[in-house]
Amino acid sequence: HPGEETVLLDRSDKSQPDFFLRNIPEGKKAQSLVIINRMGALLEDMVAIDVRAPGSVIWPDDTAQATVRTFDGLVVRIKLATLDEKPWANFTFEDTKPGNTDRPAAEELNRRHANWVYQIQDFKFRDLTKHLDDLTRSSF
Repeated sequence: HPGEETVLLDRSDKSQPDFFLRNIPEGKKAQSLVIINRMGALLEDMVAIDVRAPGSVIWPDDTAQATVRTFDGLVVRIKLATLDEKPWANFTFEDTKPGNTDRPAAEELNRRHANWVYQIQDFKFRDLTKHLDDLTRSSF
């Protein structure tokens, strides 16, 4: 979120089952692993409810951004905002390990998705736009 602390979640390797919140403020601790691990499935089962051409969207000042990096080298950058009281997202892709044939190349994903803005499910939007305070609690 603009002007706010970044939420930084990671998992050290594929064999590690749990995600960890890395930038926990002093005096706080992470919420339950269930909440944190749910964040690891942000892009699974993503559904487009509606779609708009990007030229038809004026992104507000409070547009949030999320970046997801996969072990196979795909980086997904997501712009997120509430437009007309509905959750919308735009996805762009980058390959940090080009030539990976186990998934579509970033170039192909950008060709199919980068030029569109998608209305997404409310629960996916809420997870993608969580604030650091949503993922922490007092350690006292």
